[in-house]
Amino acid sequence: MYNYIRDDHPNEDFIGTRVVKEDGSLGQFEYETYKTIIDKGDAFGSGIKYLDLCPVVNDYQDFHCRFLSVFAPNMPMWYTMDIGAMIHGLTLAPLYNTLGPDSISYVLNQTRTQTLCLHS
Repeated sequence: MYNYIRDDHPNEDFIGTRVVKEDGSLGQFEYETYKTIIDKGDAFGSGIKYLDLCPVVNDYQDFHCRFLSVFAPNMPMWYTMDIGAMIHGLTLAPLYNTLGPDSISYVLNQTRTQTLCLHS
């Protein structure tokens, strides 16, 4: 799928954000293409693996997982990180503020997540 989208539809609109004007009103959407988002995700995942920020966890029978957690609202960067995780074989363990502190702690401990991506 990765090469199909990247090679056959590189310039198609993929993810857009709506511009907020100086007066606070909403403007037009500005889109990034499949190629741009996939290339950013690929670079992100490559950096995570190169720096060994998600070491292998062998606790799950014969599965060798590399967990990455994201605690952020749905936004373009979230999807970019998700794509990077998919491309590079990382297992995403997403976190949401609705989980509450006990559940978030549980997920982080169960997955032994070493890298948590945050958005303020």
